[in-house]
Amino acid sequence: MYAIFDDSEGRYFPEKFLEYKSSEKNDNNFIRFTRNVIGNLEPVLQQVTMATGRYFVFTEYNSNGNDFWGVFLIRDTEGKYFSPQ
Repeated sequence: MYAIFDDSEGRYFPEKFLEYKSSEKNDNNFIRFTRNVIGNLEPVLQQVTMATGRYFVFTEYNSNGNDFWGVFLIRDTEGKYFSPQ
């Protein structure tokens, strides 16, 4: 699944993501970006009924020459939710 983040006024995550995306790609910039946005994502997700979990995972990778970024909310539940395709 994928999402398009709300970029209306007052939304912090899209602005900071675009700043990071145009920055030099290194570990320090990635860690700074994740630390900057985590505090903004938590209260936004608390308003979403099914967005429960314990851990955020940020990832950045390249596949077939395309850059990808992922933000995952890992639930603290037992069981299997994802299956390999």
